[in-house]
Amino acid sequence: VLGGVFYFFIVGLFGPWYAMLAAAIASLGTVPSWDGRFIGVFLGVGEAFTVGWFYRRKVSPVTSDLLFWAAAGVPFLLLTHAINGPSTEMFWTEVLKYPFNSILSIVIVELLFGIVAVRRIFIHVPGKIDRISLRRRLFYSFILLTMIPILILAVVQGRSVAARYRADQMSRVEEAGKAIQHDIDSYLDHHLRALIAMKETIEERDNLTQEQLQKLVESRRRIYPGFQTMLVTDIQGITTAVESERADGTAYVPPQNNIADREYFQKAVATGKHSRSAMLFCGG
Repeated sequence: VLGGVFYFFIVGLFGPWYAMLAAAIASLGTVPSWDGRFIGVFLGVGEAFTVGWFYRRKVSPVTSDLLFWAAAGVPFLLLTHAINGPSTEMFWTEVLKYPFNSILSIVIVELLFGIVAVRRIFIHVPGKIDRISLRRRLFYSFILLTMIPILILAVVQGRSVAARYRADQMSRVEEAGKAIQHDIDSYLDHHLRALIAMKETIEERDNLTQEQLQKLVESRRRIYPGFQTMLVTDIQGITTAVESERADGTAYVPPQNNIADREYFQKAVATGKHSRSAMLFCGG
């Protein structure tokens, strides 16, 4: 949240060029949270250079930082779509959080330079940084007291909205999963009834020839096109009638095959009930 303190401190000591290097190092931690893009690094380096350049020309760091975010920072965030909020309020809260953080960092650095002990440690040229006047102290204290509650509210609101957004998305995913499961169950049940109906037809027409079985399979496949392959086997697992479908949708009769080694066939023979094979996954 306050990573800018590091490179703003370098701005006051060594100028914009060293501050750009410090900003690049400090901003590297933002790369994983920006989808691998270096948007955070560009913003940090640009901010450090802008504030440092104006600071050399006696322009207030707060003013120059606000100018940077108004002219470059916020438009860059909007153009790169780096921030996606579930609502308008959440979106602008996330966008405005960055200039608020930067201003707070500048105020903290100014207050640190106002401490005599800090100036003695880091500044070896007398008078390089003047003692902060009472008016500036009051101004920075005012900014500090007003910005901290805003940042706290932004963090709390962001977490709250993010939690609601996550719960809403999980609910939608769960509903979609249930709908998909219902469709799959309906699909399987529909085609299972088709197989049961064909079984009953075969039992009613005793002693069907292989040609009659083949015609029955072909007719049922036309009624239930969801079957890529429909077949009838004997008790040994040898196919007596079969029809399949090519990739272009045309039907053909595959050569005779033996499926006695298939687990679903063995279960159906052993239990006398229908059995489903395991799911097969393949990559295209």
